[in-house]
Amino acid sequence: MEKAKIITKKATLSVCMIVKNEEKFLPDCLMSIQDIADELIIIDTGSVDNTVDIANEYGAKVHHFEWCDDFSVARNESIKYASSDWILWIDADERLDRTTVNQLVECIQPVKRPIVYNVKIRSYENNAEYERYSHSQRLFSNGSSISFDGRIHEQITKSASRVNALEKKAEFILNHLGYDAEVIDFDKKLKRNQPLLEKLVQETPNSYYSHFTLAQNYSRCNGYTEALKHFHIALSLGKMKKEMLAYIYNCISEVYLKTSDYSKAFKYAELSKKLFPKQCSAWYLLYKISKALDEKSNCIKHLKSLYSNMIGSENYPAPIVDTVPNRISVLDTLIKELVAAGENKDAVEYLKEGALTTGNIKYPQAILELLPGKENLKTLGDLLNELLLLGFDTFENQNLYGVVKIKLGLYEEALDIYWGIYRKTPEQQDVLKRISGLYAKLGDMNKAQEIMTIYQNGVPNHA
Repeated sequence: MEKAKIITKKATLSVCMIVKNEEKFLPDCLMSIQDIADELIIIDTGSVDNTVDIANEYGAKVHHFEWCDDFSVARNESIKYASSDWILWIDADERLDRTTVNQLVECIQPVKRPIVYNVKIRSYENNAEYERYSHSQRLFSNGSSISFDGRIHEQITKSASRVNALEKKAEFILNHLGYDAEVIDFDKKLKRNQPLLEKLVQETPNSYYSHFTLAQNYSRCNGYTEALKHFHIALSLGKMKKEMLAYIYNCISEVYLKTSDYSKAFKYAELSKKLFPKQCSAWYLLYKISKALDEKSNCIKHLKSLYSNMIGSENYPAPIVDTVPNRISVLDTLIKELVAAGENKDAVEYLKEGALTTGNIKYPQAILELLPGKENLKTLGDLLNELLLLGFDTFENQNLYGVVKIKLGLYEEALDIYWGIYRKTPEQQDVLKRISGLYAKLGDMNKAQEIMTIYQNGVPNHA
């Protein structure tokens, strides 16, 4: 893992974890954080694999704890041993995004009052097809009686409020693998959580959050009837921030979408969208609902809004739990819908954006197929020239640039392009055939024959 140049901390940091049989995930987690942490504290709840040995290899202070079906008790056991000024709590399937390491260091400052930082969590889902962004109070000042509550999905929110902690937004990111079926047994995790969540609801029947988390688990296990029941109980209990309300609306919409109740799915997605128009989740749900109903114009409208909102999502998405699909996949889907609707000019604008974002040859090629007219060829030529100046100087892009010049009758410019290609990649011998043809079009038959002879004999030429 490449190390960033780290600025100097002005206070100390304890990283606290609870683990069990995490040999698969623990090394990368500890590697991502070890040079920032002044101490690594690990509570092991009964590992039978190499988890403890790995923790020891990284210099962690390992303590053993008998599991009691309560995550908050285990978390509190971990922070009990913390001796630093600050505490960061993470899981083994999380990693500090190393591009944001200095943003974490900037938070580690001496304080005069309790402070908690809301940290951005990027979770990978469905084999990394989607990224779900959420925020959690993961970093807090030590020594201020902040502790965890909740048998499962434990939080420090209540205790932070009791001690009047100042809440700030952190700029560093934790990457979470725990929802990605490609790297973790998600079904096993859901089955583990179910009895704990049911017990949590029994213990705190008037907590909207308890019902919400149980509903989430039911939804992920395809128990849609029970999921809707507890989502609606959560709504009826109220007393939640609008960020949470918008998230619950999206969850309800998704369940109704999965059960083909499109009118209710639309209703709840709209309710969420009204609360936070700049989010991605609600617009993505509205697109999927329109797609299911074969509403082509609405598909395009919702995809455009989704794509527009995704532009800034990498910096800081809407302040709710926000599901962000792959941006290029959304762009490709939007282009496909526009072409199917015959809106070629609009499609071309998005194709240009795809080209300038990725440098992928498929976007300029699609423009050539959609709008082959001479005026559009000039536009395509300008786009390809911009791509080359941006460093997307692949053989495919240079070759298409040459093709466009030929179609425009600019043979001398095309000749310069192909000679440039050949000098850079002499193994592309077929380029000589194109060069020979261009000399012929320019009336220089001797040069055309000379180049063709070189091609046939396989002799490099750098004229």
